[in-house]
Amino acid sequence: MPNKTKRISKSARAGIIFPVTRMHRQLKSSEHVVRRVTKGAAVYLAAVVEYLVAEMLELSGNAARDNNRTRIIPRHILLAVASDEELAKLLKGVTIPQGGVLPCIHAGLLPNFLQKSDSSVNSTSSINVGKQSATSKKKKPLLTKGIGSFTVYSTPKSKLTVVQGNIINIKADAIVHPTNTSLSMSGEVGNALSKSGGQQLRDSVANLAKTSPLVNTSDVAICDAPNLSATKLIHVYSPQWSAAQQAECIGQLDKAVNNILQIADANMLTAVALPSVSSGKAGFPKQTAAQTILQAISKYFRTVTSSSLKQIFFVLYDAESVNVYTTELQRMIE
Repeated sequence: MPNKTKRISKSARAGIIFPVTRMHRQLKSSEHVVRRVTKGAAVYLAAVVEYLVAEMLELSGNAARDNNRTRIIPRHILLAVASDEELAKLLKGVTIPQGGVLPCIHAGLLPNFLQKSDSSVNSTSSINVGKQSATSKKKKPLLTKGIGSFTVYSTPKSKLTVVQGNIINIKADAIVHPTNTSLSMSGEVGNALSKSGGQQLRDSVANLAKTSPLVNTSDVAICDAPNLSATKLIHVYSPQWSAAQQAECIGQLDKAVNNILQIADANMLTAVALPSVSSGKAGFPKQTAAQTILQAISKYFRTVTSSSLKQIFFVLYDAESVNVYTTELQRMIE
């Protein structure tokens, strides 16, 4: 008997996983279809759905990884959709069961802490990290629409605020610059500051590097910040991540944050703009960096008797980092 040829499905012929035949059958049975549905339409639909599902799974997996989880839960799917502009538009109005919410309050209830700029800046999450009263009620961060394209998560009288945007647009007394022993401005933050501050800022940093180089990891130094929205620039020798010495790296980052806050208080600063120190080229996992930085700040405010600092901005450039910091802020008050 002649050998029977192996039957190949339409999905296999199209090179996709999703069932083309089933989708074609569903399209034809739809009450909204009044004319013939081609097989090509089913193939195209299956390919688009497969792409969207793969994209959502990847983003959800990233959210689960950043939250130190081995399984994807509905909350991770919600964060994945919120972090992607196309998915957010496509699934606008869609409710994800057990995914939680991103709450919202009116922009008029928020303080005007951002400097006016032509570029758009998104501000996100806030929390009061002062000494907590045993009888005080817990307040969760609220997602808020700000001026223009601003989006803000905030709590009343907040100490910490997560802001998505360019750090040079934040109105603060000082901007933190993660660097190395020679105060190099070759990093992402340093490059942005150098372009905005010009030669005067570079000269100020060069003079500081000659007189007060950062000798050890976690050391800090401060100088004037000409041509910037801030009056001071705090340089910190940011720690490098090593998987073999995780505890030591976390301890160094904790010390670096503590040194930043101490030098800010010593100079009577009230508002500081802080990027996600060590989570860029330094290699720290974003989740680990966020947890360490927030815990260090919380510990500092619990131990000092008084502080001139009234506001700390976490200035982040990507939605993934915003989601990580927002989640960690929520955990701090839950």
